[in-house]
Amino acid sequence: MAQKQTPKYMQLKEEVVSWVKTGRYPPGAQLPTELELAELFNVSRQTVRQALADLVREQLLSRVQGRGTFVAERSLEPVTTPSVVQGPNKIIGVVTTYISDYIFPEIIRGLEYQLGALGYSLLLLNTQNNFDLERRALQRIIDTNVTGLIVEPTKSAIDNPNLDMYLTLIAQKTPMIMLHASYMELDVATVRIDDVEAVSRLTQTVIDFGHHAIGGLFKDDDIQGKLRMRGYLRTLGQNNVDIHPAFIKRYNTEDLTDVVRAYVETVESTPVEQRPTAVVCYNDETAMKLMEALKSSGIGVPEDISVVGFDNSQYSHLCDPKLTTVDHPKFNMGITVADLIIDVISEVHSGQPKRIRDVIMDCEVITRPSLKDLRTNRPAPEAFSKEVEADSVASSHVDRG
Repeated sequence: MAQKQTPKYMQLKEEVVSWVKTGRYPPGAQLPTELELAELFNVSRQTVRQALADLVREQLLSRVQGRGTFVAERSLEPVTTPSVVQGPNKIIGVVTTYISDYIFPEIIRGLEYQLGALGYSLLLLNTQNNFDLERRALQRIIDTNVTGLIVEPTKSAIDNPNLDMYLTLIAQKTPMIMLHASYMELDVATVRIDDVEAVSRLTQTVIDFGHHAIGGLFKDDDIQGKLRMRGYLRTLGQNNVDIHPAFIKRYNTEDLTDVVRAYVETVESTPVEQRPTAVVCYNDETAMKLMEALKSSGIGVPEDISVVGFDNSQYSHLCDPKLTTVDHPKFNMGITVADLIIDVISEVHSGQPKRIRDVIMDCEVITRPSLKDLRTNRPAPEAFSKEVEADSVASSHVDRG
């Protein structure tokens, strides 16, 4: 089977990175304009925008309104923390639901970028969103006596049978933070997205494009799914959009495929004029599965039903049509998590009172052709949201009350 060619925007990204690494464009230097880059590489300006937007999000570049795009002053030098405290070793445990799939490689890359510069190594473990595997991972963490621990909870909306393991780690004074969500019983600092606000914006975008019959598919065993459903319902209510219970479904991790299949069967059995014109999905994976199932049943996306997702993962680009989604700050989240665990390590080893609280990161909607504009009867044009500047991590708010 012939291998797929590397997308043009990725090729452009790699070339710009090489310019920076070789010193052709040192920190602070201004890059050629979008038009100049498009002509130089014989690509569209949209391709140039996509490549530069990724590099801005990854903090290699920064944009100055009205002036242009510049190499970030610290583009190849991770921010260092002035008082890094040595623990029993310099290993940071990282326990996530997945490592090599979906959005996680970019998050891990941000962690490695920041912590590696401080001399830390990462012990990467994944749970596959399974409690038994989480328990094994936590036992490995305890046995390794790590300097600090970063955890993405497994099925955070369900009572956790491994709470005793976390209590052991807390009793051992292991510095710990959580990613995306937290276990409600534990007073642990968390780096997360404002899921309610993000899906409120997504749902508002769908409404602004003329939709007033909007279904929803939300995960039920993660807190993020519950919060995203809250944001969806809140925005429907604020806009006096009717709620149609038959087209609002929840699912657990293992049941996604079956629930999507049943959802499409419900759509098929419903008269066209009573079907939803759009569906808001928990994430891009859910959206992609729904799009595939709809198209297999002869229901066009977005001709008949629009579909939107969350995370701006690789799935959002692989979908046909490309997926309207929420832009998860993956790489910057890794940077932020790294900075926070270093702060927590410093506090624990200094004996200071515990003061650090959650970091809540913002994210925006990216419109793409999976969303039909009912006002014009055309798919939404591919448009990037407001660019994240090089200091976007600093714009996240940290409650240190």
